Amino acid sequence: MVTRRLVVLLAAAALATGLAGCGKKLYSVKGKATLDGKPLEDATVTLHPEQEGLAPAGGQTSPDGEFEVRLDRGGGQGAYEGTYKVLVSKVVPLDPLPPEAAQKMKRSELMARAMARKSAIPDRYTSLNTTPLRCKVPPDGPLLLELTSGGPGAP
Repeated sequence: MVTRRLVVLLAAAALATGLAGCGKKLYSVKGKATLDGKPLEDATVTLHPEQEGLAPAGGQTSPDGEFEVRLDRGGGQGAYEGTYKVLVSKVVPLDPLPPEAAQKMKRSELMARAMARKSAIPDRYTSLNTTPLRCKVPPDGPLLLELTSGGPGAP
């Protein structure tokens, strides 16, 4: 009797373990990001799902602008099937001050400025409310994110 219970218990555990791996399929999502036709190095690409229940995914661009996304939660390579808004962000240090302007600033102001960053990407690509970038997963091929630094209405 104990042996039969053990067999049933082990079978149930094996079934539960097998089912735990089942679920939504991850699809590989690779692409390239450019700004004004030039590869966008060291930028963060984030896919935000438009459907409930899907996890965001994101990745970092290489020196040639290429990227591959991973799930934010769980760390799996790729993204789940669905439609996504795409955000691209990159922060860089502020432009250096002319020496005469720096001499007039307090040390604390200089230190704060040295730590400050600015966006290297036009704002429209960094907000869920304004990004014109969309993608579907699974993609038909590599995602091509062609950003422009034109005015606020530029695509």
